[in-house]
Formats: sequence, structure tokens, C-alpha cells
Amino acid sequence: MVMEKKRMDCPSLPPGWKKEEVIRKSGLSAGKSDVYYYSPKGKKFRSKPQLSRYLGNTVDLGCFDFRTGKMMPGKMQKNKQRLRNENLTINKVLLRCALMKTTQWMGLGGTGAEWASLSLSLSRSPSFL
Repeated sequence: MVMEKKRMDCPSLPPGWKKEEVIRKSGLSAGKSDVYYYSPKGKKFRSKPQLSRYLGNTVDLGCFDFRTGKMMPGKMQKNKQRLRNENLTINKVLLRCALMKTTQWMGLGGTGAEWASLSLSLSRSPSFL
């Protein structure tokens, strides 16, 4: 398989890091490319998790796009928003359970339909939590 290689500095990573893009020239995957990173010592990295394990806490790769070699702040914002939404959903479920237990303990009871109604109103109220 014949391949075209382009190696360049990667300014998003610490000094000395190189990004290599290898474009496949033949076969069923002709035209597709593979991206690799090389440490200043020449160690090759084939994936973002592998790169992250090696760098540890020295570089925040949360918004690093492995394919382009650039920091993409929008990517981090989407991840943060998704996490925030997941946390809100978990908090709402926990709160529903706590309310249900508390009212049952206080002897207030409640039918399944009443709890369904309460759950629905909580899920529609963005300012509730």
C-alpha cells in the first residue's frame, strides 16, 4: 500500500510535538487519512486516549480535536452542557425519590397518578433545580 505522509509541528501541544497525516493512496480505503502524533522523543501516538494517558495532567485535552490537531473550545462547551444536563436529570430523579419517601414517611401517601403528575411537573420546570 502506497501512502503520502505530511508531518508538521502541532502548536496546540507542548513544543517539539509533531502531527503526521498519512493519506492512503491505494486499496479500498484510498483517499482516507490516518493521524499520528510524535512526542519530542519520537514516540508515536495513534489515538487521543493514548496521547492523554502519556501527557497526564500536563495538557488539558478536553477540547483537543485529534484529527485536526487544534483546540476546539466549542467542543468543550458541548461536553460541559451535556454533563450539566445529565447532572440535572439525575438530581431531578433523586429529588423525586426523596419527595416520595418523605411524604410516605409523613403519612401523606399518594397514588401512582399523583406521583406521575408531580414527576411531570418537575421535569417541565427548568428553574426547579
